[in-house]
Amino acid sequence: MRHLVLLALAACGEAPTVDAACFDLDPTVRIGAGSRDFERLADRAPLEVHLGPQGGYHVVYALRPSGVNPEVDATVEVVDRETGRVLTSTTEWIALDAGPDSCTLEQAGLLAVLDIDSAKEVAGHVVDLHITLTDEDRVAENAVAVRLKVAK
Repeated sequence: MRHLVLLALAACGEAPTVDAACFDLDPTVRIGAGSRDFERLADRAPLEVHLGPQGGYHVVYALRPSGVNPEVDATVEVVDRETGRVLTSTTEWIALDAGPDSCTLEQAGLLAVLDIDSAKEVAGHVVDLHITLTDEDRVAENAVAVRLKVAK
């Protein structure tokens, strides 16, 4: 079985400062798409499966959390609704960038490597993309259903 990895393509530098008042709110995370910028991802929207340079398959997604620290453990799970098969389940540390306001952070270009032999085996399948972000004492989680398609 392949090693399943979540990769964060994060810029180097200092972590953004989050206003202390933001932690009075319940932590949330929005799941999107986008390799460079956060793009809203509607329920059952298409999400492309890419063949990576090392021969593995992955999807690219983005996060827009609020009420969490800029450095979090991110757990990603992708489950095929049709078969119940877990295509990935892993936890990795990521550093989030500043978002559109003082309480929101953002990270685009995140990769979830899938345990598949071909993009065609999951093309057209609806999967649940579930994200849990955990910092020292807060948890934000969300899920979205997307329809996988082979990248061109």
